[in-house]
Amino acid sequence: MSVESLKQSHAVAIVADFDEVYNQFKVFVSGKELSPQNIVLFIMDAIRVVEEVTKDSGDKGAAKKALALRLVERLIDELPIEPKTRKQIRDALNSVGPSVIDALIAADRGELLEKGKKLWARIKSLFTACCAKK
Repeated sequence: MSVESLKQSHAVAIVADFDEVYNQFKVFVSGKELSPQNIVLFIMDAIRVVEEVTKDSGDKGAAKKALALRLVERLIDELPIEPKTRKQIRDALNSVGPSVIDALIAADRGELLEKGKKLWARIKSLFTACCAKK
């Protein structure tokens, strides 16, 4: 799901003042240089800020995800960089942002480890069945 479709399908208004949350995010990432290569680090920082400001709100994952992506998107928009670089960073966000957030949340819940164990067991069983001596 792209950043744009997330913004359209989920209200980003889960916080009373987006500008205040954005300012907190800017302080959190101050001193770091955003690039297509380190976009994941900024996504992680956005998640941390969103989790902190929404910890008592009961808001659900899709709205938090949209808010985190919106924070990074606004940072990209406000950076004093060349349009070509801005496009590259935005493309990186759109291509990996939503799936990175999903993976980070799954890892936090311990779901990745469990899925990895199941996948490895399945691979072993397929290999054993395929290559077993008869």
